[in-house]
Amino acid sequence: MVSLIGRMNTMAKINSRAKGCRGELQFAKELGHYGIHAVRGQQNCGGEDSPDVVHDLPDVHFEVKFNEKMAVGSKVLEDAMEQAVRDAGETKTPVVVWKKSRGRWHSSFLMTVGFPSNIESESKEIFVTMSFEDFMYARVGQLRQEETVYVSPKKVRN
Repeated sequence: MVSLIGRMNTMAKINSRAKGCRGELQFAKELGHYGIHAVRGQQNCGGEDSPDVVHDLPDVHFEVKFNEKMAVGSKVLEDAMEQAVRDAGETKTPVVVWKKSRGRWHSSFLMTVGFPSNIESESKEIFVTMSFEDFMYARVGQLRQEETVYVSPKKVRN
């Protein structure tokens, strides 16, 4: 009976790893819908030189999570953000992109909020979660230094 439990734990780890790989591949494909070249990275040990997805979007580190327990305000999301901050290094913005099975992609990140100069207060970091589509709309506009920008929707298969 002990050997059966050991086998079940090994299978769960393998399936979890395979699920993570599927999530990374799906996210790389999602970036492609926005015209951004992306491929799954080689997962050796995490960090700047080993991202989940290698992509053309400058100054962003994506930490990809494919998890049923992921939700706004969850410990799982907080842990994922801590990992993204560690792996992003000093020069990249850490972003956790996540989805549940059959769900939509979401992006969570830290945003620095400043106050008008007449208010004596320091800027503050807040945790923001939005749909990935909205994130891309804002991010591409920021890169182009535009107030608004249109990002083409996903290509629909006929």
